[in-house]
Amino acid sequence: MSEKEQEVITLKEVDATAVESLISFLYTGNIEVTEENVQALLPAANLLHLTEVCEACCSFLKRQLHPSNCLGIMAFADLHSCSSLFTESRRFSRKHFPEVRMSEEFIQLPSESVIDLISSSDLGVKSEEDVFEAVIQWVSHDREARGTFLPMLLNHVHYQDLSNNYILKHVSDNELLKAIPSCKDFIINALKYRLMSPAERASMTDSESFSRVRIGGPQSILIVGGQAPKAIRNIEIYDVKTNACRPGPELVSRRCRCGVTVLNGSVYAVGGFDGTSRVRCGKWYQCVAIAVEKGLYDKCTLWGTRPNFGRERGVNNNDNNNNNNNNNK
Repeated sequence: MSEKEQEVITLKEVDATAVESLISFLYTGNIEVTEENVQALLPAANLLHLTEVCEACCSFLKRQLHPSNCLGIMAFADLHSCSSLFTESRRFSRKHFPEVRMSEEFIQLPSESVIDLISSSDLGVKSEEDVFEAVIQWVSHDREARGTFLPMLLNHVHYQDLSNNYILKHVSDNELLKAIPSCKDFIINALKYRLMSPAERASMTDSESFSRVRIGGPQSILIVGGQAPKAIRNIEIYDVKTNACRPGPELVSRRCRCGVTVLNGSVYAVGGFDGTSRVRCGKWYQCVAIAVEKGLYDKCTLWGTRPNFGRERGVNNNDNNNNNNNNNK
């Protein structure tokens, strides 16, 4: 290295204040990372191989992640080879995509970065409409320069997941799509898919029928049992994507106020009230009876098990309060 022969070495493209802070860190072992200095501190620490400072900067930026800045932080992490920060900001941008697409950072992305983002199978979107609208929004920002990218971007919008009503109102009549001949295939394929029978859809290849897995929200919501006015057997399934309810299988017995949880793909209804008495066992199939009759259940899945929380028969809040008061005397 030629620098070893020099008495004075010039560090190019490094902030002087950041270097001063790093020198102080070498003597004291202390350094303060703030919003004002982190962007200068991280490159300097990376250049000088000060791993502790780099990790402190990355940890600080992870805590600052927000839909308005996560894309910028991801690019910054990529530039300085901060893999953990890059991975975390990339995951964040996908999980919060509906908010991210409304940011200025999204609008300023190059086409390849938009494709990388929307091609992800685990975008945190409630429906595919969010992805279609993001594409139209990005192209519309500079229609003349970005119009040529529209067909390529549409290849990553899953028309199979667009609703009939949305296709008719917002896709088939979209001015951008109608103005670009190569985009007409997207409209045709979307309409054709809606006219297919279930058997024809089932025969499509994986690449043709691939649906995006939504994260950050439920795929469906089950309404188990209830009172109308007595305890009932009904199960209703609300589909988040189609915004519609359909009947599910009936419970073995009438049930209301039961605890419900999901584990390993199965739904468990435990305890509750059958209209006459409190139920002591879970009944979609016979299982071990719970130790004490309980009602007004809360239920969860914890580390692969199904703990339950409820009130014993004959015990109410007033009883608990009285016992606590007695203990305090």
